[in-house]
Amino acid sequence: PDTPGGRGAAHTVTLPPALSGGLAELGRRAGTTPYMTVLAAFQAALAFHSGQRDIAVGTVVANRERAETEQLVGFFVNTLVLRGDLSDDPTPAALLARTRERVLEAFSYQSLPFERVVDALSPERDLARNPLVQVLYTHTDTTSSRFALGAAEGTPYRIDLTTAKFDLTLDLRDGDGRTELAFVYRPDLFEADSIGALARHTVNLLEAFCATPDAPLSAIDPLTPAERA
Repeated sequence: PDTPGGRGAAHTVTLPPALSGGLAELGRRAGTTPYMTVLAAFQAALAFHSGQRDIAVGTVVANRERAETEQLVGFFVNTLVLRGDLSDDPTPAALLARTRERVLEAFSYQSLPFERVVDALSPERDLARNPLVQVLYTHTDTTSSRFALGAAEGTPYRIDLTTAKFDLTLDLRDGDGRTELAFVYRPDLFEADSIGALARHTVNLLEAFCATPDAPLSAIDPLTPAERA
């Protein structure tokens, strides 16, 4: 459409416990957090689907670096651009190291407003898409926590997203021994089967990262046997 609508849909997959454990071990060897590891595989999946090797994904930060702002009421969230370069056919191990460096570098500039970056780069603007990034990557801690307000006790209530602020958002959700990948997308742009395939291929890449961290990405086939046939 000429202008993006807010209607969204979601496709969620739960990682098998064995894969979650494998990712934790891979992260210990590579020095990466689960956030960084999943980001690397997600960018590899986007490269596989798009044919591009320079993948820019946005993320959001709370941007409360100073003690003076920790207790202030207000919206401090800022958007960062995480750029992934897969042009030299890196191995998963090399891609993880590169992703770690890029994430730490980006977070060191998290106080720079996204609007300033857009103004400085002056990209060609289009009402149909967000500037610089159309894909978002987020991390949500889903550890359940009960809380009390006087005599009242409360528990978190999960709400499934029905709106899409970006063309595609991957939300890494972990807590209570579960790891989920929630793909939120715009049905105006993507069919459900396409997002299901992207989710499947992201999981397959995560499994390949654990099994063959030193093989080049070009040697890793994220397709299932049925898809390949």
